[in-house]
Amino acid sequence: MKTTGNLGLKKPDGTDIVDITDLNGNMDILDTAVKAVQDHAADTVKHITAMERTAWNAKASTSVATTTVAGLMAGADKSKLDSVAQGANNYVHPSTHSPSVIVQDSSNRFVTDAEKTAWNGKANLSTTPQQTTADVTYYVRTDGNDGNTGLGNTAGGAFRTIQKAISMIPKMVNHTATISVAAGTYTEALVLEGFISTDVLYLTATGVVNIKSMEILNCHGQFIVNGFTANTTTAIGAFRVSASRRVVFISCIVTTSAAQAGVYISASDVFVENCIISNRAIAVGALAESIVYATGNTGVNNAASYLSGYASYFGYTGSGPAGAMVAQDSGMLVPGSGVLNPWGDNTKTSRPIGEMHHENVSTSQVVPAMTWTKILFTANINNNKSIADVPNSRFVIPEPGFYSIEARVGAVAGANSLTREILAVHVDGVQNSWIAEQFHGGKGDIQISGSGLYDLYAGQIIELFIYSDVSCSIYTADKTTHFAIVRLA
Repeated sequence: MKTTGNLGLKKPDGTDIVDITDLNGNMDILDTAVKAVQDHAADTVKHITAMERTAWNAKASTSVATTTVAGLMAGADKSKLDSVAQGANNYVHPSTHSPSVIVQDSSNRFVTDAEKTAWNGKANLSTTPQQTTADVTYYVRTDGNDGNTGLGNTAGGAFRTIQKAISMIPKMVNHTATISVAAGTYTEALVLEGFISTDVLYLTATGVVNIKSMEILNCHGQFIVNGFTANTTTAIGAFRVSASRRVVFISCIVTTSAAQAGVYISASDVFVENCIISNRAIAVGALAESIVYATGNTGVNNAASYLSGYASYFGYTGSGPAGAMVAQDSGMLVPGSGVLNPWGDNTKTSRPIGEMHHENVSTSQVVPAMTWTKILFTANINNNKSIADVPNSRFVIPEPGFYSIEARVGAVAGANSLTREILAVHVDGVQNSWIAEQFHGGKGDIQISGSGLYDLYAGQIIELFIYSDVSCSIYTADKTTHFAIVRLA
Protein backbone atom coordinates (compact mmCIF):
# COMPACT_ATOMS: atom_id res chain seq x y z
CA MET A 1 0.00 0.00 0.00
CA LYS A 2 1.31 3.42 -0.94
CA THR A 3 1.09 6.72 1.07
CA THR A 4 0.88 10.49 0.15
CA GLY A 5 4.09 12.57 0.19
CA ASN A 6 2.99 15.27 2.71
CA LEU A 7 0.55 13.87 5.26
CA GLY A 8 1.28 10.16 4.76
CA LEU A 9 -2.27 9.29 3.87
CA LYS A 10 -2.73 5.63 2.88
CA LYS A 11 -3.48 4.91 -0.79
CA PRO A 12 -4.59 1.33 -1.31
CA ASP A 13 -3.77 -0.35 -4.63
CA GLY A 14 -6.42 -2.09 -6.69
CA THR A 15 -5.42 -5.49 -5.30
CA ASP A 16 -5.37 -4.37 -1.70
CA ILE A 17 -8.24 -5.16 0.63
CA VAL A 18 -9.73 -1.82 1.81
CA ASP A 19 -9.67 -1.47 5.54
CA ILE A 20 -12.15 0.97 7.04
CA THR A 21 -9.60 1.68 9.71
CA ASP A 22 -7.21 3.06 7.08
CA LEU A 23 -9.93 5.36 5.75
CA ASN A 24 -10.81 6.71 9.15
CA GLY A 25 -7.12 7.28 9.89
CA ASN A 26 -6.77 9.34 6.73
CA MET A 27 -9.77 11.46 7.74
CA ASP A 28 -8.34 12.16 11.20
CA ILE A 29 -5.02 13.27 9.71
CA LEU A 30 -6.81 15.67 7.33
CA ASP A 31 -9.02 17.08 10.09
CA THR A 32 -6.02 17.90 12.23
CA ALA A 33 -4.11 19.57 9.36
CA VAL A 34 -6.98 21.70 8.20
CA LYS A 35 -7.71 22.87 11.73
CA ALA A 36 -4.11 23.97 12.21
CA VAL A 37 -4.13 26.02 9.01
CA GLN A 38 -7.43 27.67 9.91
CA ASP A 39 -6.22 28.70 13.33
CA HIS A 40 -2.99 30.10 11.99
CA ALA A 41 -4.66 32.45 9.24
CA ALA A 42 -7.50 33.76 11.34
CA ASP A 43 -5.40 36.70 12.66
CA THR A 44 -3.83 37.86 9.34
CA VAL A 45 -6.32 37.23 6.59
CA LYS A 46 -9.84 38.57 6.26
CA HIS A 47 -12.42 37.91 3.66
CA ILE A 48 -13.43 41.00 1.49
CA THR A 49 -16.21 41.83 -0.91
CA ALA A 50 -15.79 42.80 -4.59
CA MET A 51 -17.10 46.32 -3.80
CA GLU A 52 -14.45 46.75 -1.07
CA ARG A 53 -11.73 45.63 -3.47
CA THR A 54 -12.86 48.19 -6.12
CA ALA A 55 -12.99 51.05 -3.58
CA TRP A 56 -9.55 50.20 -2.17
CA ASN A 57 -7.95 50.02 -5.59
CA ALA A 58 -9.22 53.60 -6.35
CA LYS A 59 -7.50 55.12 -3.33
CA ALA A 60 -4.40 57.37 -3.70
CA SER A 61 -0.89 56.49 -2.86
CA THR A 62 0.38 57.51 0.54
CA SER A 63 3.19 59.50 -1.22
CA VAL A 64 2.86 63.26 -2.00
CA ALA A 65 0.90 63.85 -5.18
CA THR A 66 2.55 65.17 -8.36
CA THR A 67 1.07 66.70 -11.51
CA THR A 68 0.92 63.21 -13.05
CA VAL A 69 0.45 60.83 -10.07
CA ALA A 70 -2.30 61.01 -7.42
CA GLY A 71 -1.21 61.07 -3.81
CA LEU A 72 -1.26 63.02 -0.60
CA MET A 73 -1.53 66.94 -0.71
CA ALA A 74 1.32 69.16 0.46
CA GLY A 75 0.58 71.85 3.09
CA ALA A 76 1.57 74.67 0.68
CA ASP A 77 -0.92 73.38 -1.86
CA LYS A 78 -3.63 73.27 0.79
CA SER A 79 -2.92 76.96 1.68
CA LYS A 80 -3.25 77.94 -1.96
CA LEU A 81 -6.59 76.19 -2.26
CA ASP A 82 -7.88 77.87 0.90
CA SER A 83 -7.18 81.31 -0.67
CA VAL A 84 -9.42 80.67 -3.70
CA ALA A 85 -12.80 82.48 -3.43
CA GLN A 86 -15.98 80.50 -3.17
CA GLY A 87 -17.41 79.90 -6.64
CA ALA A 88 -14.30 81.19 -8.43
CA ASN A 89 -14.50 78.42 -10.95
CA ASN A 90 -18.01 79.59 -12.01
CA TYR A 91 -16.80 82.59 -14.29
CA VAL A 92 -17.59 82.18 -17.96
CA HIS A 93 -15.71 84.59 -20.32
CA PRO A 94 -18.14 86.39 -22.69
CA SER A 95 -17.88 85.78 -26.39
CA THR A 96 -18.15 89.58 -27.18
CA HIS A 97 -17.24 92.92 -25.52
CA SER A 98 -18.78 96.43 -25.87
CA PRO A 99 -16.48 99.16 -27.31
CA SER A 100 -16.72 101.12 -24.07
CA VAL A 101 -14.54 98.59 -22.17
CA ILE A 102 -11.66 98.94 -24.64
CA VAL A 103 -9.16 101.79 -24.19
CA GLN A 104 -8.04 103.52 -27.43
CA ASP A 105 -4.70 105.26 -27.87
CA SER A 106 -2.69 106.90 -30.65
CA SER A 107 -1.65 103.52 -32.03
CA ASN A 108 -4.95 101.69 -31.59
CA ARG A 109 -8.24 103.15 -32.85
CA PHE A 110 -11.63 101.88 -33.91
CA VAL A 111 -12.46 102.24 -37.60
CA THR A 112 -16.02 102.58 -38.88
CA ASP A 113 -17.42 101.01 -42.04
CA ALA A 114 -17.97 104.52 -43.43
CA GLU A 115 -14.30 105.38 -42.89
CA LYS A 116 -13.15 102.16 -44.54
CA THR A 117 -15.44 102.81 -47.48
CA ALA A 118 -14.13 106.37 -47.83
CA TRP A 119 -10.51 105.26 -47.62
CA ASN A 120 -11.00 102.40 -50.03
CA GLY A 121 -12.48 104.88 -52.50
CA LYS A 122 -9.40 107.11 -52.49
CA ALA A 123 -6.71 106.89 -55.14
CA ASN A 124 -3.31 105.38 -54.45
CA LEU A 125 -1.03 108.39 -53.89
CA SER A 126 2.04 106.46 -54.92
CA THR A 127 0.80 106.26 -58.50
CA THR A 128 -2.11 108.70 -58.88
CA PRO A 129 -2.75 112.29 -57.66
CA GLN A 130 -5.40 112.31 -54.95
CA GLN A 131 -8.77 113.30 -56.41
CA THR A 132 -12.46 113.18 -55.65
CA THR A 133 -14.44 110.14 -56.81
CA ALA A 134 -17.94 111.48 -56.08
CA ASP A 135 -19.77 114.50 -54.67
CA VAL A 136 -19.02 114.91 -50.98
CA THR A 137 -20.18 117.10 -48.08
CA TYR A 138 -18.27 117.49 -44.84
CA TYR A 139 -19.96 119.02 -41.80
CA VAL A 140 -18.35 121.16 -39.10
CA ARG A 141 -19.97 121.99 -35.74
CA THR A 142 -18.75 123.47 -32.49
CA ASP A 143 -19.86 120.28 -30.70
CA GLY A 144 -18.19 118.00 -33.26
CA ASN A 145 -14.89 116.16 -33.03
CA ASP A 146 -12.02 115.94 -35.49
CA GLY A 147 -11.92 112.21 -34.77
CA ASN A 148 -15.31 111.85 -36.46
CA THR A 149 -15.80 111.11 -40.14
CA GLY A 150 -17.24 114.57 -40.83
CA LEU A 151 -19.93 112.97 -42.98
CA GLY A 152 -22.85 113.44 -40.58
CA ASN A 153 -24.48 116.66 -39.39
CA THR A 154 -24.49 115.53 -35.76
CA ALA A 155 -22.20 115.90 -32.78
CA GLY A 156 -21.05 112.33 -33.35
CA GLY A 157 -20.51 112.79 -37.07
CA ALA A 158 -19.28 116.35 -37.71
CA PHE A 159 -15.74 117.70 -37.43
CA ARG A 160 -14.84 120.29 -34.77
CA THR A 161 -12.57 122.47 -36.93
CA ILE A 162 -13.00 123.88 -40.42
CA GLN A 163 -9.35 123.26 -41.30
CA LYS A 164 -9.86 119.55 -40.63
CA ALA A 165 -12.68 119.51 -43.18
CA ILE A 166 -10.47 121.37 -45.68
CA SER A 167 -7.74 118.77 -45.20
CA MET A 168 -10.19 116.01 -46.17
CA ILE A 169 -10.81 117.48 -49.62
CA PRO A 170 -8.47 116.01 -52.27
CA LYS A 171 -6.36 118.53 -54.15
CA MET A 172 -8.03 117.49 -57.41
CA VAL A 173 -11.73 118.42 -57.08
CA ASN A 174 -13.55 116.79 -60.00
CA HIS A 175 -16.95 116.74 -58.26
CA THR A 176 -18.97 119.09 -56.09
CA ALA A 177 -17.26 119.33 -52.70
CA THR A 178 -18.99 121.19 -49.87
CA ILE A 179 -17.86 122.17 -46.39
CA SER A 180 -20.97 123.09 -44.39
CA VAL A 181 -20.15 125.02 -41.21
CA ALA A 182 -22.74 125.41 -38.44
CA ALA A 183 -23.17 128.69 -36.57
CA GLY A 184 -20.54 129.48 -33.95
CA THR A 185 -17.08 130.90 -33.34
CA TYR A 186 -14.09 129.04 -34.77
CA THR A 187 -10.77 130.59 -33.73
CA GLU A 188 -9.05 129.56 -36.93
CA ALA A 189 -6.88 131.28 -39.52
CA LEU A 190 -8.02 129.17 -42.46
CA VAL A 191 -5.77 128.30 -45.40
CA LEU A 192 -6.83 126.72 -48.71
CA GLU A 193 -3.79 126.03 -50.85
CA GLY A 194 -3.03 124.15 -54.04
CA PHE A 195 -6.55 123.02 -55.01
CA ILE A 196 -7.50 122.48 -58.65
CA SER A 197 -11.22 122.27 -59.30
CA THR A 198 -13.04 121.23 -62.44
CA ASP A 199 -16.31 121.49 -60.52
CA VAL A 200 -17.00 123.67 -57.43
CA LEU A 201 -15.65 123.72 -53.91
CA TYR A 202 -18.13 125.41 -51.54
CA LEU A 203 -17.37 126.79 -48.08
CA THR A 204 -20.81 127.60 -46.71
CA ALA A 205 -21.77 129.12 -43.34
CA THR A 206 -25.20 127.92 -42.20
CA GLY A 207 -25.57 130.67 -39.61
CA VAL A 208 -23.35 133.35 -38.12
CA VAL A 209 -19.88 131.84 -38.41
CA ASN A 210 -16.91 133.78 -36.99
CA ILE A 211 -13.32 132.99 -37.98
CA LYS A 212 -10.02 134.82 -37.65
CA SER A 213 -9.12 134.98 -41.33
CA MET A 214 -9.13 133.06 -44.58
CA GLU A 215 -6.37 132.72 -47.18
CA ILE A 216 -6.84 131.14 -50.60
CA LEU A 217 -3.45 130.54 -52.21
CA ASN A 218 -2.53 129.01 -55.57
CA CYS A 219 -6.00 127.61 -56.20
CA HIS A 220 -7.53 127.28 -59.66
CA GLY A 221 -11.09 126.38 -60.58
CA GLN A 222 -14.17 127.69 -58.83
CA PHE A 223 -14.29 128.36 -55.09
CA ILE A 224 -17.36 129.92 -53.46
CA VAL A 225 -17.12 131.31 -49.92
CA ASN A 226 -20.53 132.22 -48.50
CA GLY A 227 -21.50 133.92 -45.25
CA PHE A 228 -18.30 133.96 -43.18
CA THR A 229 -17.29 136.77 -40.79
CA ALA A 230 -13.54 137.37 -40.42
CA ASN A 231 -12.31 139.46 -37.50
CA THR A 232 -8.50 139.55 -37.69
CA THR A 233 -6.79 142.88 -37.03
CA THR A 234 -3.28 141.75 -37.97
CA ALA A 235 -3.42 139.87 -41.29
CA ILE A 236 -2.90 141.87 -44.48
CA GLY A 237 -6.49 141.05 -45.35
CA ALA A 238 -9.31 139.48 -43.37
CA PHE A 239 -9.96 137.56 -46.59
CA ARG A 240 -6.88 137.15 -48.79
CA VAL A 241 -6.58 135.67 -52.27
CA SER A 242 -3.21 135.20 -53.95
CA ALA A 243 -2.32 133.62 -57.32
CA SER A 244 -5.77 132.03 -57.60
CA ARG A 245 -8.61 132.01 -60.12
CA ARG A 246 -12.41 132.16 -59.89
CA VAL A 247 -12.80 132.85 -56.18
CA VAL A 248 -16.21 134.20 -55.13
CA PHE A 249 -17.04 135.87 -51.80
CA ILE A 250 -20.77 136.17 -51.13
CA SER A 251 -22.35 137.83 -48.06
CA CYS A 252 -19.10 137.82 -46.11
CA ILE A 253 -18.51 140.36 -43.34
CA VAL A 254 -15.53 142.33 -42.02
CA THR A 255 -16.27 145.01 -39.41
CA THR A 256 -13.34 144.98 -36.95
CA SER A 257 -11.26 148.15 -37.12
CA ALA A 258 -7.79 147.66 -38.63
CA ALA A 259 -5.23 149.36 -40.83
CA GLN A 260 -5.40 146.48 -43.29
CA ALA A 261 -7.78 145.46 -46.06
CA GLY A 262 -11.10 143.72 -45.73
CA VAL A 263 -10.48 141.71 -48.90
CA TYR A 264 -6.88 141.72 -50.21
CA ILE A 265 -6.36 140.36 -53.72
CA SER A 266 -3.09 139.85 -55.61
CA ALA A 267 -2.56 138.21 -59.00
CA SER A 268 -6.02 136.66 -58.85
CA ASP A 269 -9.49 136.60 -60.39
CA VAL A 270 -12.11 137.36 -57.71
CA PHE A 271 -15.81 138.26 -57.35
CA VAL A 272 -16.99 140.17 -54.25
CA GLU A 273 -20.78 140.25 -53.93
CA ASN A 274 -23.17 141.58 -51.26
CA CYS A 275 -20.43 141.78 -48.62
CA ILE A 276 -20.28 144.19 -45.67
CA ILE A 277 -16.85 145.73 -45.09
CA SER A 278 -16.32 148.53 -42.57
CA ASN A 279 -13.60 150.25 -40.55
CA ARG A 280 -10.73 149.30 -42.85
CA ALA A 281 -7.95 151.17 -44.61
CA ILE A 282 -9.16 149.51 -47.82
CA ALA A 283 -12.45 147.67 -48.17
CA VAL A 284 -11.45 145.70 -51.29
CA GLY A 285 -7.97 146.05 -52.76
CA ALA A 286 -6.74 144.58 -56.07
CA LEU A 287 -3.01 144.48 -56.85
CA ALA A 288 -0.50 142.73 -59.12
CA GLU A 289 -2.55 142.38 -62.32
CA SER A 290 -5.69 141.12 -60.61
CA ILE A 291 -9.15 141.07 -62.16
CA VAL A 292 -11.87 141.92 -59.66
CA TYR A 293 -15.64 142.34 -60.01
CA ALA A 294 -17.64 143.84 -57.14
CA THR A 295 -21.36 144.40 -56.83
CA GLY A 296 -23.88 145.28 -54.15
CA ASN A 297 -21.36 145.66 -51.33
CA THR A 298 -21.81 147.99 -48.35
CA GLY A 299 -19.92 149.25 -45.31
CA VAL A 300 -18.90 152.40 -43.46
CA ASN A 301 -15.80 154.21 -42.22
CA ASN A 302 -13.27 152.92 -44.75
CA ALA A 303 -10.42 155.16 -45.91
CA ALA A 304 -10.70 153.60 -49.38
CA SER A 305 -13.63 151.72 -50.80
CA TYR A 306 -12.20 150.01 -53.89
CA LEU A 307 -8.50 150.19 -54.77
CA SER A 308 -6.99 149.06 -58.07
CA GLY A 309 -3.23 149.09 -58.48
CA TYR A 310 -0.31 147.63 -60.36
CA ALA A 311 -2.08 147.01 -63.67
CA SER A 312 -5.20 145.52 -62.09
CA TYR A 313 -8.68 145.75 -63.58
CA PHE A 314 -11.45 146.47 -61.06
CA GLY A 315 -15.02 146.49 -62.34
CA TYR A 316 -17.89 147.46 -60.07
CA THR A 317 -21.65 147.97 -60.13
CA GLY A 318 -24.34 148.81 -57.63
CA SER A 319 -23.55 150.02 -54.14
CA GLY A 320 -20.09 149.96 -52.64
CA PRO A 321 -18.55 150.36 -49.19
CA ALA A 322 -17.95 153.91 -47.98
CA GLY A 323 -14.54 155.33 -48.82
CA ALA A 324 -12.59 156.80 -51.70
CA MET A 325 -12.25 155.07 -55.05
CA VAL A 326 -8.51 154.67 -55.66
CA ALA A 327 -6.73 153.84 -58.93
CA GLN A 328 -2.94 153.93 -58.82
CA ASP A 329 0.14 152.46 -60.50
CA SER A 330 -1.66 151.68 -63.78
CA GLY A 331 -4.67 150.17 -62.04
CA MET A 332 -8.13 150.74 -63.52
CA LEU A 333 -11.50 151.29 -61.80
CA VAL A 334 -14.31 150.64 -64.26
CA PRO A 335 -18.04 151.12 -63.62
CA GLY A 336 -20.40 148.45 -64.80
CA SER A 337 -21.38 150.36 -67.96
CA GLY A 338 -20.10 153.16 -70.19
CA VAL A 339 -16.88 154.03 -71.94
CA LEU A 340 -13.52 153.46 -70.34
CA ASN A 341 -11.32 156.56 -70.19
CA PRO A 342 -7.90 157.35 -68.71
CA TRP A 343 -9.40 158.18 -65.30
CA GLY A 344 -10.95 154.76 -64.82
CA ASP A 345 -14.49 156.20 -64.94
CA ASN A 346 -16.97 157.42 -67.50
CA THR A 347 -18.47 160.61 -66.02
CA LYS A 348 -17.03 163.76 -64.52
CA THR A 349 -19.03 163.17 -61.34
CA SER A 350 -17.01 160.01 -60.68
CA ARG A 351 -13.78 161.99 -60.31
CA PRO A 352 -12.66 164.31 -57.50
CA ILE A 353 -13.33 167.86 -58.69
CA GLY A 354 -13.50 170.97 -56.53
CA GLU A 355 -13.90 174.72 -57.17
CA MET A 356 -14.06 177.46 -54.53
CA HIS A 357 -14.43 181.22 -55.00
CA HIS A 358 -14.32 184.45 -52.99
CA GLU A 359 -17.31 186.76 -53.49
CA ASN A 360 -20.34 188.31 -51.84
CA VAL A 361 -18.22 189.20 -48.83
CA SER A 362 -19.17 192.38 -47.01
CA THR A 363 -15.58 193.04 -45.93
CA SER A 364 -12.64 192.30 -48.22
CA GLN A 365 -9.82 190.13 -46.94
CA VAL A 366 -6.72 192.19 -46.16
CA VAL A 367 -3.23 190.89 -47.01
CA PRO A 368 -0.54 192.48 -44.80
CA ALA A 369 2.63 193.60 -46.52
CA MET A 370 5.41 191.00 -46.89
CA THR A 371 3.39 188.35 -45.05
CA TRP A 372 2.33 184.98 -46.47
CA THR A 373 -1.45 184.98 -46.10
CA LYS A 374 -3.93 182.14 -46.70
CA ILE A 375 -6.70 183.01 -49.18
CA LEU A 376 -10.16 182.62 -47.66
CA PHE A 377 -13.03 181.27 -49.78
CA THR A 378 -16.73 181.56 -49.18
CA ALA A 379 -18.48 179.11 -51.54
CA ASN A 380 -17.94 176.18 -53.88
CA ILE A 381 -19.17 175.56 -57.42
CA ASN A 382 -18.21 171.87 -57.81
CA ASN A 383 -17.48 169.51 -54.99
CA ASN A 384 -17.32 165.92 -56.29
CA LYS A 385 -16.12 163.34 -53.74
CA SER A 386 -16.39 166.05 -51.02
CA ILE A 387 -12.98 167.37 -51.92
CA ALA A 388 -13.81 171.04 -51.14
CA ASP A 389 -13.83 172.06 -47.48
CA VAL A 390 -15.19 175.63 -47.79
CA PRO A 391 -15.44 176.46 -44.05
CA ASN A 392 -11.70 175.82 -43.75
CA SER A 393 -10.81 177.20 -47.23
CA ARG A 394 -9.01 174.05 -48.34
CA PHE A 395 -9.19 170.89 -50.44
CA VAL A 396 -8.95 167.48 -48.73
CA ILE A 397 -7.74 164.79 -51.15
CA PRO A 398 -10.18 161.82 -51.14
CA GLU A 399 -8.07 159.39 -53.17
CA PRO A 400 -4.51 159.21 -54.48
CA GLY A 401 -3.63 160.29 -58.00
CA PHE A 402 -2.24 163.05 -60.17
CA TYR A 403 -4.09 166.35 -59.65
CA SER A 404 -4.15 169.59 -61.61
CA ILE A 405 -4.43 172.72 -59.42
CA GLU A 406 -5.37 176.12 -60.88
CA ALA A 407 -5.68 179.45 -59.04
CA ARG A 408 -6.24 183.14 -59.77
CA VAL A 409 -6.37 186.00 -57.32
CA GLY A 410 -7.32 189.65 -57.81
CA ALA A 411 -5.63 192.19 -55.53
CA VAL A 412 -6.12 195.96 -55.14
CA ALA A 413 -4.06 198.68 -53.41
CA GLY A 414 -4.19 202.44 -53.41
CA ALA A 415 -1.89 204.91 -55.17
CA ASN A 416 -0.62 202.41 -57.74
CA SER A 417 1.62 200.85 -55.12
CA LEU A 418 1.52 197.12 -56.09
CA THR A 419 4.98 195.94 -57.22
CA ARG A 420 5.34 192.17 -56.58
CA GLU A 421 2.87 189.33 -55.80
CA ILE A 422 3.37 185.56 -55.47
CA LEU A 423 0.88 182.63 -55.30
CA ALA A 424 1.96 179.42 -53.54
CA VAL A 425 0.33 176.01 -52.92
CA HIS A 426 0.71 174.53 -49.44
CA VAL A 427 0.43 170.75 -48.87
CA ASP A 428 -0.28 169.62 -45.34
CA GLY A 429 0.56 173.05 -43.97
CA VAL A 430 3.94 173.29 -45.70
CA GLN A 431 4.71 175.45 -48.74
CA ASN A 432 5.09 173.10 -51.68
CA SER A 433 5.57 175.32 -54.76
CA TRP A 434 5.05 178.76 -56.26
CA ILE A 435 2.59 178.65 -59.14
CA ALA A 436 2.75 182.37 -60.10
CA GLU A 437 4.86 185.50 -59.54
CA GLN A 438 4.41 189.02 -60.98
CA PHE A 439 6.52 192.21 -60.89
CA HIS A 440 5.10 195.71 -61.62
CA GLY A 441 6.36 199.18 -61.96
CA GLY A 442 3.52 200.20 -59.64
CA LYS A 443 -0.18 199.35 -60.15
CA GLY A 444 -3.39 199.95 -58.25
CA ASP A 445 -4.87 196.46 -58.99
CA ILE A 446 -3.68 193.22 -60.57
CA GLN A 447 -4.79 189.61 -61.25
CA ILE A 448 -2.21 186.88 -60.78
CA SER A 449 -2.82 183.29 -61.88
CA GLY A 450 -1.02 179.97 -62.24
CA SER A 451 -1.36 176.17 -62.20
CA GLY A 452 0.57 173.03 -61.36
CA LEU A 453 0.52 169.21 -61.46
CA TYR A 454 0.75 167.35 -58.15
CA ASP A 455 1.09 163.69 -57.12
CA LEU A 456 -1.15 163.55 -54.03
CA TYR A 457 -2.36 160.97 -51.56
CA ALA A 458 -5.64 160.43 -49.74
CA GLY A 459 -6.07 162.72 -46.76
CA GLN A 460 -3.59 165.39 -47.81
CA ILE A 461 -4.65 169.06 -47.36
CA ILE A 462 -4.24 171.67 -50.11
CA GLU A 463 -4.33 175.45 -49.38
CA LEU A 464 -3.61 178.64 -51.37
CA PHE A 465 -1.39 181.45 -50.02
CA ILE A 466 -0.48 184.92 -51.39
CA TYR A 467 2.46 187.24 -50.76
CA SER A 468 2.62 190.99 -51.58
CA ASP A 469 5.35 193.54 -51.06
CA VAL A 470 2.68 196.02 -49.93
CA SER A 471 -0.60 195.68 -48.06
CA CYS A 472 -3.54 194.95 -50.35
CA SER A 473 -7.07 193.57 -50.40
CA ILE A 474 -8.56 190.54 -52.24
CA TYR A 475 -11.24 191.11 -54.91
CA THR A 476 -14.63 189.64 -54.01
CA ALA A 477 -15.59 188.26 -57.42
CA ASP A 478 -15.27 184.74 -58.83
CA LYS A 479 -13.90 186.01 -62.13
CA THR A 480 -10.82 187.32 -60.30
CA THR A 481 -10.44 185.06 -57.21
CA HIS A 482 -10.90 181.33 -57.84
CA PHE A 483 -9.31 178.05 -56.68
CA ALA A 484 -9.87 174.73 -58.54
CA ILE A 485 -8.58 171.12 -58.40
CA VAL A 486 -9.28 167.99 -60.47
CA ARG A 487 -7.78 164.47 -60.49
CA LEU A 488 -6.32 163.71 -63.91
CA ALA A 489 -5.13 160.16 -63.40
